[in-house]
Amino acid sequence: MTDPLACAYVRLYLARAIKKHAPGRVDLLLDMALELVKLLHRLATSPAYAKDVVGSQMEVEKYLPLIEPALEYLLQDVRVSEHVKDLDAIILCISTAPDSTGLDVKDTSENAKLSCALVRVLVSALPAEYISRRAEALCSVCKVAEGSSSVQAATFRTLGERLCESKPSTELCLPLMNSIWKNVRKLATLDEYLSVADIF
Repeated sequence: MTDPLACAYVRLYLARAIKKHAPGRVDLLLDMALELVKLLHRLATSPAYAKDVVGSQMEVEKYLPLIEPALEYLLQDVRVSEHVKDLDAIILCISTAPDSTGLDVKDTSENAKLSCALVRVLVSALPAEYISRRAEALCSVCKVAEGSSSVQAATFRTLGERLCESKPSTELCLPLMNSIWKNVRKLATLDEYLSVADIF
């Protein structure tokens, strides 16, 4: 099954069954989340595949958020302290963003571009504690991701909202904001700029 939306529904059904009958098998939920993200990455980076799946009726940037609730449900029971490497693997499969915590990420495809819309979905779905722990790497991921100015603004705002839920270390806050602001200053409209400035 290659339709990401259909895959998301199937995974939701399986995840609900796992949580009911095998509540300790978080590894199965993480495996499903990883495979779903790989499928979304393919959708976001392959125009031919996107045309087959989405057609001409909807832009991929608008299609990807439809799958966000499924990914969030798969990850909601994950304990970051126990599964940080599994969560790292989700980021590893889409991007390049080494940071001082040791998250050394390599792109799975030399020709694949990182979708800003996909990054926003991931930032929204991943546990807040993980976002805080990997703030430096995720900031780098957000900065290199490509997309329309409005989606970039939404991605930076979502990152800011998640960092408010679980704040990174004090010494990291100012460097993070300075790094992000280099991209925020390039947003196309004042409204987009203010939407990010408001949360930070």
